[in-house]
Amino acid sequence: MLLPELAKLSDVRFRGIVTGSGVTAATVGRKYGFDWCASSIDELLNDDETDVVFIVTRHSQHADMITRALAAGKAVFCEKPLAVDWEQLRSVVEALQTHGGPLSIGYNRRFSAFAHRMKTHFDGCGALRAIYRVNAGTIPHDHWLSDPAEGGRIIGEACHFVDFFNALTGSLPVSVSVDMPADADIRNETQAVVRYEDSSVLQLTYAVNGPAGWSKERIEVFGGGKGAVIEDFRVLELIDDDGRRTKTKLRKMDKGHGTMLAAWMEAVRRGEFLISIDDLVATTRTTFAMAGMSDRPSPDAQ
Repeated sequence: MLLPELAKLSDVRFRGIVTGSGVTAATVGRKYGFDWCASSIDELLNDDETDVVFIVTRHSQHADMITRALAAGKAVFCEKPLAVDWEQLRSVVEALQTHGGPLSIGYNRRFSAFAHRMKTHFDGCGALRAIYRVNAGTIPHDHWLSDPAEGGRIIGEACHFVDFFNALTGSLPVSVSVDMPADADIRNETQAVVRYEDSSVLQLTYAVNGPAGWSKERIEVFGGGKGAVIEDFRVLELIDDDGRRTKTKLRKMDKGHGTMLAAWMEAVRRGEFLISIDDLVATTRTTFAMAGMSDRPSPDAQ
C-alpha cells in the first residue's frame, strides 16, 4: 500500500530497499526504481543520502528498528503498531527523548476525506459518543499474527480505531474498560469502552466471529443533536440537528493512505511530528489495556 502511494509524490526518491530476502528486495526494487537493494538494515541506516526510513515489518520488530533508525538520525515512518509490550514502548520513548525525530505511525484513517468531513460536522458539538464496530474475521492458526510474540490483533490493529477517535475528538483516552467472557482471547478480540479527557466515549467492538460477507468497519457518532455514519470508508451519512441528511458514496474505498503520506513528507520537510508523541503513546497504552497489559506503569511521553 505504501510504495504505490509514495510513487505518486514527485519529490520522493526511492534510495534503498531492505528485506529479509535479497531476491525480494531486488524484485521490488526494480519495480519501483530503487537505487539499490540489500538484506541488512545497517546498510540503509548508514547511507547518508537516506533521509526517511519506512518500516513495514512484523509487529514485534517495529520498536527495535524505530530506535535504531532514530539513533541514526533518520525521520521514521512505521506501520502500526508502535510497540507490542511495555519494554518496547519505553525504548521508543527513550529514543525520542534522546534523538528527537520525527516519527510517525501509519494511522491512515484519520486522514481520510470522510474523517475530515465527520470532524467538521461535529465541530463545536462538545463531547461525542461513538460506536466503532469491526467485523475482523478469523485468521489461520499458522498466520504470523497468531504468534504471541507479535502482540495479537488488538495491539496490532485496534490501535487504528482508537487513533481515529483521538483525531475526531481532538482528545486523548483516560480510561479503558473491557467486558468479555473469562475464556475470551482478549489479545485478539474485544468489547471495550474508552473514556476521553473531554468526556467523549468510544465503544469499540472488534469481533472475530462475524460473517465474511458483511462490512468490516462501521462507525456511528452522536453529539450536539447531530449524527454521522461511516460504512467501510465508502459511504458517509451526515445528519444535522434539524434532521437533514447528506449521503455520499464512493466507488472506491478511501482510508486516507495517500493523504497521510503526502502530509507526512511535508511534516518531515518542516521537521515536525505528524501525530504528537503523546497521541502515539496514549493510543498504544489504550490497546495494551484492552489486551490485559495495563498492570505496569507507563512511560512518560513528555
